[in-house]
Amino acid sequence: MDHGPNTIRPRRALRRLLIATAAAAALLALPGSALAAGATLFGPADGHHFDHLDVAPTVRFDPVKDVVTNWVLLASDREMTKTVRYCRQFFWAAAVAPGTYGCNKWATGADQYGNDTLLALEPGQVYYWQVISGITKNGETGTASDVRAFYVDAKPAEKSIEEISNGINGTVFDDGTYLNLGVAAYVNSGVRVQSLASSRLAPYAFRIRGAHLGTGVDYSRSYVMVKSAAGTRYLKVVKTGTAGVGTVWRLTANERRLKSKRFTYQLFLKSTRNGALVKSAPKVVIIKAAVKKKAPSWTPD
Repeated sequence: MDHGPNTIRPRRALRRLLIATAAAAALLALPGSALAAGATLFGPADGHHFDHLDVAPTVRFDPVKDVVTNWVLLASDREMTKTVRYCRQFFWAAAVAPGTYGCNKWATGADQYGNDTLLALEPGQVYYWQVISGITKNGETGTASDVRAFYVDAKPAEKSIEEISNGINGTVFDDGTYLNLGVAAYVNSGVRVQSLASSRLAPYAFRIRGAHLGTGVDYSRSYVMVKSAAGTRYLKVVKTGTAGVGTVWRLTANERRLKSKRFTYQLFLKSTRNGALVKSAPKVVIIKAAVKKKAPSWTPD
């Protein structure tokens, strides 16, 4: 981007680049007191962390008054003796403060036409930066700002399948997922429904029993879901034995009035390992009217 006095014309680029680099090196050799004056640095703050995806971070500064700013240097040490990038393509950052410059085009050198060869920064590295101003075309030493550091954080380690599975919470009903069903549930949640069955207690009452593998079950938050044309019901379960649950299902008046008494029931166990609801495969039961026993016939004496 063209920024007025900081533009370097291609036909003189290489010669001026060598002069300015030599001047910057001479400047870095001066005592710290001689480098105290310089551009005012606005951001980032010393020690700031950028995300690993932000490999072209922006620095913002207010240049020395009435002095042309030449470079922003990046180094791998706070003493600025090991330069790894530079930037000389500035833009106005008026949102920070009037007359403020920004810079985020980090280069490692120039090509034969004097154009900067840009290279993104590397994640997992600390970079020290400093603004160099007032270097003349003859290479006379100018002024340097204070030194600040920023970090480009390393890419976080990817979670294993087991870690992702352990972080799964909750279950979506009837969406076709098998994440907490069967063998997958045992891997993810440490619990698996082993069996589920129902038996008739009375004409309109049934006992539902289930068994499970694994011990991490929150029985107070586990239940049986019963669905039919009359609606959906949730029946609380109680623990039976060492690895079993049970509940009694009594048909409501609306369920009794159904012409076709087709019901689907399913067991949901709350895992204490990852908080997921581990479910059984749904089971279907069709309730028919109970056959009444005939009264015994007898003939009076």
